[in-house]
Amino acid sequence: MGNKTHSIGVVISSLLSICVGYLYIRNVYFDFSWLGVETGSENEAVSHWSVLSIILGLVTILSLYLVPYRRIKLFAESFIFVGMLFLFILQLLPLTAWIFVLYFVDRTAGYVGVIPHCGIIASIIVGSYGLFQSGVSTRRSEEDGEQLACTKGENQ
Repeated sequence: MGNKTHSIGVVISSLLSICVGYLYIRNVYFDFSWLGVETGSENEAVSHWSVLSIILGLVTILSLYLVPYRRIKLFAESFIFVGMLFLFILQLLPLTAWIFVLYFVDRTAGYVGVIPHCGIIASIIVGSYGLFQSGVSTRRSEEDGEQLACTKGENQ
């Protein structure tokens, strides 16, 4: 992650995950009134998911600070990639539930629920691709540097 533009996707997806988790905890944006008399039964599951989303977002974004240290760069990049993978998997459950709501219960509530999770998933894909490309190019340039050093040593 030598290029800071590659970390933008990681930062955006982490911040979105934190924000959406916060919105779920505060019960501000998402409406569960379509549950009818069962409204409120989702609170415990939603709060657990929200806390996990916030923690994963924070850990992933804080891991970006470890990348500049050469000794742990590969570990930090791998840790960020795994964090992004877990954020992706974490989004699948509510996305699936909101798609179900969209098609079978309430279109408005469904769209309101689907859009944030699709945005997070899209930013995770873009951020992970940038992270992967950055890692590949960094390793290629390191290998080229090693090969160049070997050929200079042979020529002398």
